[in-house]
Amino acid sequence: MLAGGVMTKREQRKKSKQTQVLENARALIQANGMTKLTMATLAKRMNASVGGLYRYFPSKEAIFAALQSQALDALRQQIETTRSTFRSKNQLDWSLIEALFDSWTNFEASNPLNALILNQFTDTPQPVLELGQRTQIGTDILRIIDLLADTITRLTQTGLLTQGTPHIRAFQLWGMIFGFAQLKRRQTRNISALPVAEVRSAYLMDLKKAWSVSSK
Repeated sequence: MLAGGVMTKREQRKKSKQTQVLENARALIQANGMTKLTMATLAKRMNASVGGLYRYFPSKEAIFAALQSQALDALRQQIETTRSTFRSKNQLDWSLIEALFDSWTNFEASNPLNALILNQFTDTPQPVLELGQRTQIGTDILRIIDLLADTITRLTQTGLLTQGTPHIRAFQLWGMIFGFAQLKRRQTRNISALPVAEVRSAYLMDLKKAWSVSSK
């Protein structure tokens, strides 16, 4: 790395190659699922040697971690876009909470491959990530939590929400977002008659009763 944070040509080439590896890994996951992705299948797709891939990623788990980090960043950007849209319209009301609650549903529709990657990590016991990789993913999730907490703080300042700890509420909202998403995904497996709309309304009603000034 040169002065001022500028990458050297060698670092630029490595970064470019890492991007290519991740793009090909994403394509393989989309076609065959995460469990079928190996360094061998990835090398074959890229007409490269397995040893050559290890120059850019030390393990298959490192590739998985990088993919999940990319997907989480895409989700964070979508939530930021949602928030910015409401702010630009000066629409800081309960409908923003509803839009945040629906962020995963919208993410699946607009970013199906990134959603698939995150779902693969949720559904598959493997790979077991190293501590540093888990820490990075945790940091990516905390960036989303910080964004949700900041939004909740702003809504509290407008008088829409009762006083509370923004980060605690952000974790609560994050848990409900993913809890509802997992419930919907299992609908096709076990609960074919699940009333999705009614369950969504119940989640949001519980939040409104707990947080909204108007419900007190």
